[in-house]
Amino acid sequence: MQHEPFDRHSKSLLRSITYALLIATIGTCALVSPLKCFAAEDDLRAKVSSLLAALDAADPSDRDAAETELKKIGHEALPFLPKEDDRDLSAEQKLRLSRIIPMLWDSKAKASVDGSMILIEKEEMLLSDFLTLFQEASGNRFVDLRPDLKQEIDDPMITVKKGTQPFWKTLDETIGKAGFVLYPNQPNRAIGFAHGAPIASPVFYSGAFRFRLDRVIARRDFGLANEVPSCQFDVTLQVEPRLHPIQIQLVGEQCRAMGNDKSALEYLGPKRAFMTFEDDSIQLTLPLRFQSPPRSVESVREIKGVLDVLLPSQKAVFTFEELSKAKEVTKSDSGLAVTLREFDTTEEGVWAARFIVERKTAERETESYLQTELKNELFLEASDGRKVIQDGGMNSQDLGDGRTEYEYLFVDVPGTPHDYKLIVQIPAGLVRAPIEFEFEDIPLP
Repeated sequence: MQHEPFDRHSKSLLRSITYALLIATIGTCALVSPLKCFAAEDDLRAKVSSLLAALDAADPSDRDAAETELKKIGHEALPFLPKEDDRDLSAEQKLRLSRIIPMLWDSKAKASVDGSMILIEKEEMLLSDFLTLFQEASGNRFVDLRPDLKQEIDDPMITVKKGTQPFWKTLDETIGKAGFVLYPNQPNRAIGFAHGAPIASPVFYSGAFRFRLDRVIARRDFGLANEVPSCQFDVTLQVEPRLHPIQIQLVGEQCRAMGNDKSALEYLGPKRAFMTFEDDSIQLTLPLRFQSPPRSVESVREIKGVLDVLLPSQKAVFTFEELSKAKEVTKSDSGLAVTLREFDTTEEGVWAARFIVERKTAERETESYLQTELKNELFLEASDGRKVIQDGGMNSQDLGDGRTEYEYLFVDVPGTPHDYKLIVQIPAGLVRAPIEFEFEDIPLP
């Protein structure tokens, strides 16, 4: 079922747009005053520009020092760095940026799993204002489910804890106290909300990830010889919608459990599970099986585990124009070469963009079997800025040697290809980040 986005509940469109632009412009500077923020941004831009010039200094030691300093600044330097293939760069600058930029993007991707932090300046606000603030500041979408559930569409005043607060924990606590419940797995990666009693499941927060223990199942299979009685703990993992993990790996050898008598419970499996989120879903289930403790053990004192999360890091942007003439056009950036083989319009009502992506940087982690899982984003852009999102399906094929062929379809686009340019956004690399979770004092069935 399609739901309206929460934008319609904003009390002030102008305020929402202004706030969003402020966040987009100053990033983490939202935690300080705007005047100080813009001054800090100017200082950083000047510093990065000076270090960029020093990458081409006559003395090799000065070039090394500039490279080291840019790496120390971290991913905050990215908005002020040129693309690696900028024509105004020297060969030395291009070489060093080819090392610096991927490292900074990887750092940014790892930082993204720390979770959104929201600056709350008032202790009381309307529910609509609270959700607008969280949506604009985090990039996570909300959808109101009350109309479909035939519930009252009210806008109560709610109490909020001031200061810089974590996304998931603050959202759960605030919404729950106001008499609402979250439904985090709605279409288009939205978080739904409606009236209802909060779910009483144990929850653990780890940055951008929310772990909810849904059930404990005692199991004994009499049909299997030497079957070990077990307890299965079903954990639902949810991720902030703004993140798009490629793969989740459960590291079985790091799963631990202890009974209330401090006895260790043997972990039975899965020993090493690889999981992916389906389509637009932001959640999946982790089934953790441990050997059942003696009946004298009434609860599990603690359960601990580790996930290995694979995330896209840098996103390279490629623009192709004169689509009606474009054939075998190659562009390079960020360790990628993209060849637009053709933009085919021979089938009535269907335009097909066919291209090959070659990953040229061997040291970047891009396992071949995952390359077809990377979520590229394509759209057509008209001269007036109007965008047409790709909506007709796609196909991909791993060609080996770091090369993947894609076909994306656009359906019933008004006008002709001459009216548009094609924008292709491609994840340029992958990065891994460990995520720990734990639950305490879990009663056994």
